[in-house]
Amino acid sequence: MNYREAAAMLGSPDVEGRVAHMYLDSKGKVTVGVGQLLPSASIAAEYPFFLGAGKPSQASMSGSTAGGAVPAMSNGGTGITVGRRATRQEIEAEFRKVKALTPNLPARWYGKHTTLVLKEEEITALLFKRIRTFETSLRGVFHEWDKFPASAQLALLDLQYNTGSVASKFPSLTRAAKAHDWARCAIECHRAPPVGAKRNLNTRLLFLQAAQIDKLSLRSASGAGVHR
Repeated sequence: MNYREAAAMLGSPDVEGRVAHMYLDSKGKVTVGVGQLLPSASIAAEYPFFLGAGKPSQASMSGSTAGGAVPAMSNGGTGITVGRRATRQEIEAEFRKVKALTPNLPARWYGKHTTLVLKEEEITALLFKRIRTFETSLRGVFHEWDKFPASAQLALLDLQYNTGSVASKFPSLTRAAKAHDWARCAIECHRAPPVGAKRNLNTRLLFLQAAQIDKLSLRSASGAGVHR
């Protein structure tokens, strides 16, 4: 699997999106990055948050390095300026603040209520780690994973990333995927709200693309056999 392609798909606005600050998902769970759940304040405090969230911290604006503050720096070209590393107490307080807000609003809405961000490189590292974990899980279910078209792998990864388990949540699709029946997978992959129509369509189109790829490969192999 091409991890960069997978990361770009998952981080797109129509899929998971990519958010540097804490926000609430549709179920009211505190989330950050590319759909990275933060189960508790204490776990959130283990992440390397920095002061920022769209504006420099007070220490950064003054240029002071007292008290451990560092000069402001750009956050991966996003336009977000980050200052010093947040303390455990600051992170836990921000978590509790966000947790008390209204859930299932656009992620950017929570930005005006937050002061902490993850750096872009940290968001990417977390995303790649989760992709590796989910791909390992998918390999355990689909023993011919490496023979699947890349588009089918991306579609299955999206389902796994979104639901946690393709095998348990989509048993009919799982059987179809094992049989390389991508057209059937395109029918079985629909998810109910809050998953959006664009995300569902994207997954369906990936499976249909895989079906077309396998069809062309079979036709090419049959043609090669005739000429021998």
